[in-house]
Amino acid sequence: DGERLYSAGRDQVIRSWSVPDLSPLEEFLGHEKQVNALATSPDGAWLASVGDDGSVRLWSLCGEQDRRLVVHPTWVSDVAWLNSQSLVSSAADGVLSVWTVSGHGMKPLYGHVHPVISVAACDKSGLIASGDRSGLIRIWDSQSGRAVESLRGHVGPVTDLAFDPF
Repeated sequence: DGERLYSAGRDQVIRSWSVPDLSPLEEFLGHEKQVNALATSPDGAWLASVGDDGSVRLWSLCGEQDRRLVVHPTWVSDVAWLNSQSLVSSAADGVLSVWTVSGHGMKPLYGHVHPVISVAACDKSGLIASGDRSGLIRIWDSQSGRAVESLRGHVGPVTDLAFDPF
């Protein structure tokens, strides 16, 4: 509904701010190192966070219990929602992980040999895009978990990705 802004940083704290007056509302504590990315679920029920501590965390925005989905062996760089019940995270070990909100059914996607820096997902098409440190972008089918295309065009890391929402 656009009534909150969420921020995170090197201090390991996630903060929420009231919009439009920008007064502080709440702090979310649990990461043990820098928080790298945040994403709210399409239905507004969850805030996902990932960080250098290797964790993927879900913070309830509707009264459910908060969840820590995993601790990766390496830092987790980005997170994106496929739909209100599933999300995908990217990590320095080159692996993408597709999660359900319940924490069950994690599906790893292998195909990068370099750290994955960015990830985007599109519920409408069922596609996931991932970008790595070498400049490679992979397009994945979220249902099968298979890479369907590889794109090159960047020199150096792919720092962010986004699908057109329409």
